[in-house]
Amino acid sequence: METSRIPLRRNRDFNLLWTGQAVSDLGTRVADIAFPLLVLASTGSPGRAGIVGFAGTLPIFVFSLFAGALVDRANRKRLMIVCDLVRSLAFASLVVAMLAGSLTFGHIVTVAFIEGTGYVFFSVAERSALPQVVTDDQLPDALARNQAREYTSLLAGQPLGGIMFALGRSIPFLVNSVSYFLSVLTLSRIGVEFQAERATPPGRVLAEVKEGVAWFWRQRFVRDSQLLATAQWWCSTRPGTPSSARIGCGSRRTSCKGVSRASRRSFRSARFHSAHCSRASSFRRSARPRPFLCSPA
Repeated sequence: METSRIPLRRNRDFNLLWTGQAVSDLGTRVADIAFPLLVLASTGSPGRAGIVGFAGTLPIFVFSLFAGALVDRANRKRLMIVCDLVRSLAFASLVVAMLAGSLTFGHIVTVAFIEGTGYVFFSVAERSALPQVVTDDQLPDALARNQAREYTSLLAGQPLGGIMFALGRSIPFLVNSVSYFLSVLTLSRIGVEFQAERATPPGRVLAEVKEGVAWFWRQRFVRDSQLLATAQWWCSTRPGTPSSARIGCGSRRTSCKGVSRASRRSFRSARFHSAHCSRASSFRRSARPRPFLCSPA
């Protein structure tokens, strides 16, 4: 294929995808810090700020097991566009309500839940689509660039969100709404299809989820690294930031107290392979390695 002879920086489709998501990730981080600030400024209740954080994180636990199987059945590009368009409109409605003076706590909770739900399905679809956008030789560099993108947005987004909120309560949410809309524009300009033909027709969703969970539990490296990442997330995640939760097997070689010594030893000794992580992230076997949900992404 022609793209295999050119460097990743000249892959037009990947650059469009990466640019759109760089803007979107930054907007998400800006809104992350603004959510609890908005609730505290509006209600003065830390408890309600926690409820908003819970509403944003809940979809990760509710939908993650089913997201991989559902993404395999849907048009991934269309699904990603719908997720970002819905999130853009949700945040725009929040801005309009603030400017009109009609913002309610229920409205904030609803937008946080929509944000979390869109994050789950978009993230699974994006990482599953990446091998169709780049060649096998470009995949490691593409994953590295995505990791850099996510960490950069994490470092830059929160201070920017605080500054924007100080300038105006609606500004961080307006920025996030615009960032999702820009992501929709870049996605719509990508020419390549985001999924390959399936070797076998899809089965029942619940049956595939059970099969994936059973496969996951039999893979010692994938299982132990997932447990380590989960423990690390519980130790370090911030309340009130729905997108700080990350699905996947975790690329950080870190652990928390309480993780077994045997699991840490297994995690240190195992070699990283993207196919392992991809199968763990979507709980599905695939004929081609998929990108992983392995970032604190």
